[in-house]
Amino acid sequence: MMRDPVARAMPNDDIRCALFRPSLFRNHLVEVVMCTGKGLENRSNRTHMSIHQGVAGAAYRSKETIYIPIIKNWKEQLMKSFGFTEKDLGRFQSDRKSYLCIPALKRGDQKVLAVVSFDSNSDGTFTPDMIKEIERITSYISDVIQGGLS
Repeated sequence: MMRDPVARAMPNDDIRCALFRPSLFRNHLVEVVMCTGKGLENRSNRTHMSIHQGVAGAAYRSKETIYIPIIKNWKEQLMKSFGFTEKDLGRFQSDRKSYLCIPALKRGDQKVLAVVSFDSNSDGTFTPDMIKEIERITSYISDVIQGGLS
């Protein structure tokens, strides 16, 4: 539902979409699902990171959409700006050129229920119009998570 509209708009880009949920004590984000061009990935080693790491962690903490193009050295940018260590970077793909993370917020108290995370091998995948559409879909996901569809 989330990855496919972006992939249709940018058919030459390799786009992945993941959904992260906060851990019980809300100090980590845990990958719930990862979808790639090949469909849902059945991964035995799901990503688990501190809320102080990564673009998803920044979106979680700020409760705002975060879009980050990777400029020059991806390892340096992810370590310097997003709290990852050299060891952490072993699970990342070096061809990623942009990250987009959007928090799914609970209506009323603005508690983060989940973070929708995209990455792409292109720095031009996520246009302002596309980001607005993904934010709209993310608000729908918030309603689904809360069970509040009417």
